[in-house]
Amino acid sequence: MHKIKVGNKIKVVDENLTGTVLSIQNKTITIMNEFGFEDNYFENQLLLLDSEIELPISTDEINEKKSSLIELKIKSPKQEKI
Repeated sequence: MHKIKVGNKIKVVDENLTGTVLSIQNKTITIMNEFGFEDNYFENQLLLLDSEIELPISTDEINEKKSSLIELKIKSPKQEKI
């Protein structure tokens, strides 16, 4: 699970609100919502929108594998139905 940090973009659970985390004091997270108002929530009331996820392989390796699969698809003969 990703920890919420100051500066993260978040969405409020069960409300149509998004915002940016301004501060974290004990278990209270203060956000500035998209309307410019400050609101306080607990972490379980927020969803993290901008988290960095580390992939086990690089984007270049993913693109190489995609290219290889496309080449194989193009080169393989189509099977005819009998």
